[in-house]
Amino acid sequence: MSANYLVCRLARVAMLLCSLFPGFSNAANPLHGWFEATDEAAVRPPEEVFIASIEQVTQETISIRWHIEPGHYLYRNAFRFALQPPAVSLGEPAYSEATVVTDPHFGVSEIFRDSVRVTLPLIGEPSGFGATLRIDYQGCIENRLCYPPTSTELFVTFPAGIS
Repeated sequence: MSANYLVCRLARVAMLLCSLFPGFSNAANPLHGWFEATDEAAVRPPEEVFIASIEQVTQETISIRWHIEPGHYLYRNAFRFALQPPAVSLGEPAYSEATVVTDPHFGVSEIFRDSVRVTLPLIGEPSGFGATLRIDYQGCIENRLCYPPTSTELFVTFPAGIS
């Protein structure tokens, strides 16, 4: 048996004991707190803590505003943007100011707390009156865990004069 297999088995047994014996999960328990970070009731889905919305669409840009719940943050380098269908090309995104941190897993990183504004330049003239903007991103709960890379989709309506 591998060491990973044994650790997983021990973790499952400990979680089972904590759920079967509520008194076992008190502060006197040496395992108390180990499994809180994976408590599904305490970890809200990323779409509930990282909320994106279209702020403005002009002939030249699409502006997106993200609301980030307290205690959470988004990685700047994890953002990817694509229009479906590709009604127009997107230029290099411009971001509001990020905070530089030293992340234990990713090294020096730029993150956003509270909110972030992203402006996407439009290259060319859109074909059609709208498109779906797919946004890939990744964020974390401060000092607890990181969500896997996630995506969201927003519908963009182009101004009447450019379609």
